[in-house]
Amino acid sequence: MGRIFQNGKLYLKGKVQGSIFSIKKDEDYLQNIDKKAKVNDLEKQIDQLVCKLYGLTEHEIEIVGEIIILK
Repeated sequence: MGRIFQNGKLYLKGKVQGSIFSIKKDEDYLQNIDKKAKVNDLEKQIDQLVCKLYGLTEHEIEIVGEIIILK
């Protein structure tokens, strides 16, 4: 997986990004539990990479998680 910084943002490209987009494009994505689970797993992997990249502590990760849930 490659990553690029542009304007202070992290852009992921490669297998993970391509996998998510290709799965979500499928006509049956919203009805397919396995595809939704796969996308959820890939998104968790991205979250873990970003947390590791920024060196977040467990406490900071909990705070970020709470903010995301409140949206």
